[in-house]
Amino acid sequence: MEVSSYDAPCLMVQAGLGIGITPEGSAAIYRMDGAKAVRLDESWACRELSVCVRSREALSVAAGLFLEHLLEREEAISVSMAEALHLIRCAPDAAGVSDQMRKCALM
Repeated sequence: MEVSSYDAPCLMVQAGLGIGITPEGSAAIYRMDGAKAVRLDESWACRELSVCVRSREALSVAAGLFLEHLLEREEAISVSMAEALHLIRCAPDAAGVSDQMRKCALM
C-alpha cells in the first residue's frame, strides 16, 4: 500500500497491521513497544536527495540563507569524504569501507 506520509505506515505498524518501510528518522519518532526497526542495506533502499530552486533571487531571506549554508557545507566536504559518507549511509557494513573512513565520517 502506498501512503501520502510516513505517519501512516508507522501508525499501522503500531496498530499491528503489518510492516512499513520508512526513513530512520520517521521510525524513531514512533518508538513503539514491541516494534523493531531493521536497517535495509539494499541498493534500492539508498536515496540521494537534491535541493531544487527555480530562482535564487525569488527565495525568501530564510530560504536563501539555508541554501547558502548547504552550498558552503558541500564545498567543505572533499569528494573522497562524500564518497565515504555515501558508502557508510547506504551499506554500513560493506567491505571496502575502512575504519579510517568511518572515523572521518563520524567527525
